[in-house]
Amino acid sequence: MAESGAHLVDNVLPRGSPIASGYYRSRGHYAWLFAARPQWLTRVLDVVTRALSAALLKRAGLRHCEGARTGMVTFI
Repeated sequence: MAESGAHLVDNVLPRGSPIASGYYRSRGHYAWLFAARPQWLTRVLDVVTRALSAALLKRAGLRHCEGARTGMVTFI
């Protein structure tokens, strides 16, 4: 995972861009549920990324309709 993160920082993400990082690890029943039903994980990630994006834009005082955009990278 550290190698993937280093690759993203060195080769993919634009230099000088503000970057925030977070980490969530699914444990217990959720991990088994998502392993058994990967399509549910896709839906949950969609909701989470939309919510995080909206929160980041609001915190920055920007609006998506005005051209502000966010991006996220997830590892499963």
